[in-house]
Amino acid sequence: MAANTPSSSHLQFCWILNGGTTTHICKDRLAFIDFIPCHKVIGGINKKATSLEVLGTGDIKVIVTINGREDKTITLCNTFYCPDAADNLVLES
Repeated sequence: MAANTPSSSHLQFCWILNGGTTTHICKDRLAFIDFIPCHKVIGGINKKATSLEVLGTGDIKVIVTINGREDKTITLCNTFYCPDAADNLVLES
């Protein structure tokens, strides 16, 4: 699976589907379609990872591409903005 921000935007952000996270995490502030500043710290996504600072939360629209299927636009709700994250992560549920 691949996911990007909508192509109508000049911005594109790649995403990783991750079963080890408890929320969606985005390191790119410009990806958010709405944003509420906040400040908290969450644990890393694995035992060896450092904690991540959350500077806000909001929603992000992404285009999901799966080979052989039509692209779909989805909204990742309540995504944490963590500028120090190594990758943008989608919660696998």
